[in-house]
Amino acid sequence: SSELKSLERLRAWDKILLHPWWGIGAFVLIMGAIFSSIFWVAAPAMDAVDSFFSFLALAANNWLGAGLASDFLANGIISGFGAVMVFVPQIFILFFGLILLEDSGYLARAATIVDRPLHKLGLSGRAFVPLLSGFACAVPAVMATRNIRSQRERWITVFILPFMTCSARLPVYALLLTFIFAKNEAWKDG
Repeated sequence: SSELKSLERLRAWDKILLHPWWGIGAFVLIMGAIFSSIFWVAAPAMDAVDSFFSFLALAANNWLGAGLASDFLANGIISGFGAVMVFVPQIFILFFGLILLEDSGYLARAATIVDRPLHKLGLSGRAFVPLLSGFACAVPAVMATRNIRSQRERWITVFILPFMTCSARLPVYALLLTFIFAKNEAWKDG
């Protein structure tokens, strides 16, 4: 009888989460919460990681003094590793959110909701998880495409993934836009 109550509760939630209108609203709210937490909750951890590696680079630079070896260790190895590690909190939060969505059963429901829009691109709802993962990092997102049965859908998903922008690509976009439009009057100060 507790299983029956649980099943009834699940059906009541499904009526909302899979509804043509309420389901889309719930999907937008849940995905909005996930993505805002990626940037909002991860910011302090990202700042801490950045400060830690900046401290290490400065300490290595002071310890070794001026020179090629010091510059290579501080600005090359430590700062380069820190530039990669600064994105780990965002990736962790996204995948933690994905785990919560998967364990709650909502990820399968979300794939059902986005199946129709993705079908217009030649994809099924199975492409939803790799596309969602692509906002954190394209490498695990490409690896997640192995769950897509159709080889055609798998390739389409892999080719779409570079268009899912992550926070590591945003500085690159800003640099490219500044370089391309540097002589444009709209980019210059007053």
